Amino acid sequence: MSKYDSQAEKLNKQIFGNSSDYIDLEEYLEKSGIDVRYISNDLIDGYLRWDKNMHKPVIVVSVTGNYPVRMRFTMAHELAHLVLDYNWVPGKNNTEVEKKLKNEDILSVLAYRNKSNYTFEERKKETRADSFAASFLMPITQLKEIINDALKKDENADELVENVMKQFCVSRPAAYIRCQNVVEQMANEKQK
Repeated sequence: MSKYDSQAEKLNKQIFGNSSDYIDLEEYLEKSGIDVRYISNDLIDGYLRWDKNMHKPVIVVSVTGNYPVRMRFTMAHELAHLVLDYNWVPGKNNTEVEKKLKNEDILSVLAYRNKSNYTFEERKKETRADSFAASFLMPITQLKEIINDALKKDENADELVENVMKQFCVSRPAAYIRCQNVVEQMANEKQK
């Protein structure tokens, strides 16, 4: 398993429960105590902030030029920052997190369009959030089942990626990269 698969899959179950309806991530995040808002901004994809008045995290997503699957990935990316960087847990008493963040406002900004301005450390942090987001949106256990079914049916890579896109409501690039990583992982596990 990759570094984040287990933690991301656990979080997926906490947020989605037993549902296989991955389309309305916003609804599930709201039920988990995260406010989701939308803006029109062509410089950023989204950001994470702490609302001091409501005492809860807020994920803000730009609708400018973004498709629904891209906006879902942005939500998952900011959720990753909330969990990995601030140890926030859905449905738990997050008093310690709130104490740490009570004077904060903007916690994370996702600016895919301006990534060239990122420092090495910022890129590392953003890559980590992307990996976690992919693992969260495409849980390893379910993804391995889809890959094994595709292998049994002798499907080609395009068919596999298409199935993953539909199943998890993700973009082609996200599905392709995640499938490629998990197939390599499965091959390495088989060799051991």
